[in-house]
Amino acid sequence: MEGYSGKPVSVMLSGDAHLALDALVSVYSDKSQKEIIDLALVHLLKSRQVTE
Repeated sequence: MEGYSGKPVSVMLSGDAHLALDALVSVYSDKSQKEIIDLALVHLLKSRQVTE
């Protein structure tokens, strides 16, 4: 995975998070893992702001 600096970034996921990422990759096959994680983090932040 590549970070914003262009340097590789390695992320260790828990078993459940890894399964979730695999499921999202299969649904959004046109997106990279980085794009999926970016979108998920932004969505999580936005949904939290709405509920607080």
